[in-house]
Amino acid sequence: ILCICDKSCQCPKEGDTSKAAEPWIPHPVPLRCPKVSKTRLADIVYCGRRISQKPVYLIDDAHLCKDVDVTELDGVVILIYPSPSKPPSRRFVEVQILPFRFIETVEVLRRDIRSKLTELKHYETEDRLSNLQNLEKLNEIINKLDEVKDQLDDVLKYYLLYGGTAWGIELTARCLSNEEPPHVAEPAVGGHLSDKRESELCQEPPVAFFDTIDEILEDAREYGVRPEVVKAVLYSAAERVFEKGLEVGDIYEEVRNLAQEIANVKVETKDIRTAIDYLRNSHVLFTIKKEKLSKSQKEEGGGDSKSDSHFKIVFSDPRYALGAYMHYQHTLHGTTYVDAYYKVKNEIMDQRMGQPDRVAHYLESIFLANVALGVYALVTSYDRPDRGHLPDKFVKYLKNGWEIDAYVTIKRRDRPISFLAEFSINYDGSHVEKCSEAAKRLNTYCIYAVYKESEVRLEDNVLITPLSLFLALL
Repeated sequence: ILCICDKSCQCPKEGDTSKAAEPWIPHPVPLRCPKVSKTRLADIVYCGRRISQKPVYLIDDAHLCKDVDVTELDGVVILIYPSPSKPPSRRFVEVQILPFRFIETVEVLRRDIRSKLTELKHYETEDRLSNLQNLEKLNEIINKLDEVKDQLDDVLKYYLLYGGTAWGIELTARCLSNEEPPHVAEPAVGGHLSDKRESELCQEPPVAFFDTIDEILEDAREYGVRPEVVKAVLYSAAERVFEKGLEVGDIYEEVRNLAQEIANVKVETKDIRTAIDYLRNSHVLFTIKKEKLSKSQKEEGGGDSKSDSHFKIVFSDPRYALGAYMHYQHTLHGTTYVDAYYKVKNEIMDQRMGQPDRVAHYLESIFLANVALGVYALVTSYDRPDRGHLPDKFVKYLKNGWEIDAYVTIKRRDRPISFLAEFSINYDGSHVEKCSEAAKRLNTYCIYAVYKESEVRLEDNVLITPLSLFLALL
């Protein structure tokens, strides 16, 4: 078992197999280019349970590296790119890492839940694909996972803020274990401190939020993509996710107006398309396309759905969403980063739904991103790998007077898999009705995930479940 740790880890010494050496908490230590810090390298410890070899170095922003930055590293070097590019040297391992979805974050932090999934035969990809073909089996698994719902919810409340990047997982691990989190902002004026230990540790927005968008814009510049246009696309997405709703009709007009407001520049449609493609290829944004159900199955040449030019724009990870929102609020509205952070954090962590529409759109964005990432992981790791496509290829949303948030289709040699997924903050019987109707039309089933739901139940072809349990399925 390989892990990368800093000095705060309790790593076993080489060859030490005693029980006292067993517990340790791995924390990723990302290195960055263009200049790799030699002092940071000195802090890295290689931990091994069965083998003891040279260190493994993860180099972020590898497209900014020069060979001299990494050739002196004595060990396995993994270069991580934000989007496809030519590496500085083919001698190294090249990886483009997507943010971890919720269940991957859980599997890293909670071995007991990982063991639970294994016990339920829902851990391996082939098992998950098989289970997704059987609604009764999913109902059985969800009811068994309900036994660890509290533990899942503990991880979810931090995942909704910090997400599944290496930085986010490290911070979530520290918050869950009540360790001092690194690199947090200074306390806000007026103070938000609490008597609770957990609140003292994890209440302030980490500095990484402030830097995320600047780093994305820096990467864009390196790839020859106009950073002011990329910024306008990110701001437009932030408006959608936190204020207006996810569905987009004409994003070009929105981005043109924002680019004019941000940098007083005019942009062409091709510039906007290039910026969107860059953000999608970098796995920062997903675009979920719409399909419209026909009025009857006999229409449209016998088909039951037809494509539409509308789409929903979502961030792949909470870190990108919150980073863009804080950047947008600060630049266009003069709001401090900390205040912008608390506008969202208080509603999620404390469940104070003063503006339920905003937090609903944000949670829907995370819901859809996890569906896309989960299905992509299933498709690319079993049967016929489909790595040439982006994660949002396999998910669409439906509209037919009512709307279904996600329609998933997975093509397989033996039997195609399809299902519907719906989300809301509070339980609403009308969601069950439309899910059931759409599922019958498409000859499949629907899973209705509710953020504030404590019960699991199956109503005809609709499985109703708390959000954390649904996210554990994918």
